[in-house]
Amino acid sequence: MLFVGITLISSSNLSFEKTEVSWDRVKVEIDKWEITANFEAGDIVKLDFSPAQDWIDYLEPETEDVPLPNKAVYVDVTDPSGNASRFEVIFVTDYSPPQLSLFDINVLNSNGFGGPNSQNLTTKEKTIAGEIMHTGQYTAKIVVYSPLGGGPPASFIFYKQKVDTFVDWPYSIFLYPGIAVFALGVALFALSFRKKKRRMLRKKSVS
Repeated sequence: MLFVGITLISSSNLSFEKTEVSWDRVKVEIDKWEITANFEAGDIVKLDFSPAQDWIDYLEPETEDVPLPNKAVYVDVTDPSGNASRFEVIFVTDYSPPQLSLFDINVLNSNGFGGPNSQNLTTKEKTIAGEIMHTGQYTAKIVVYSPLGGGPPASFIFYKQKVDTFVDWPYSIFLYPGIAVFALGVALFALSFRKKKRRMLRKKSVS
């Protein structure tokens, strides 16, 4: 019990550094074709947009690559120097219920937004995402969609990644049980020592 108590107390002091990733909303545009926001070099940014309600009325028939009625939307993200990165966003529907959902996102050209990690970030986040390479103003704009038809997206939202680092003590709950087990072990050890001492005294007195 002494060993168990010491182990529990020691484990309660173990700590680990953990990080939590969240996304802060930077800018929102409603029923607009484009959105503009300022970012700093090194920021990790993602862009979300929601289909307009009437996009479902203008769809391409299903193909071997996209097995449902679909609409391909092409978005340019332009950096402060005017360099544009292009993304292809494909929405599909099975009309049950009649709404569009995201099917795939492809990085067609990474030029000033996202750098070499743009493909990984976009795939991981299931949205347009990348690292800001140059401090300044960035503009995301729908440049074309196929087939043509429909109004601007219901919403355009720029997010910036926020990373919080903290120390976690996952085994701290073992401290008090460890102290209790250790104290009980000490008490039992002392009790057993007294009993052994009494037995030795009795044997000496008998002899």
